[in-house]
Amino acid sequence: MNKMDRVNNGKWWRMQHKSDHHKSVMFIVDYAPRLVQDRTPDNVMMKMKRMELHQSTEDVHPRPLREMRMEWNRMVEDGYVYNAD
Repeated sequence: MNKMDRVNNGKWWRMQHKSDHHKSVMFIVDYAPRLVQDRTPDNVMMKMKRMELHQSTEDVHPRPLREMRMEWNRMVEDGYVYNAD
């Protein structure tokens, strides 16, 4: 199975802050080519949604999966962990 098999429109992954359970981030697939063999880190587009206790913000413009991988790593450095619920 190729990792890109799991990257479909609407798929999301959530991270939660280790020490502040009110902070979380969702990485949401906004667009992925229909055929799996056509999907690459440069043409799968994602949005990021940050959530706190009483507010949330979401990217207006989607960014490539390649950039979102770097953003994921930054979130890990900031104390977020993957929440597989």
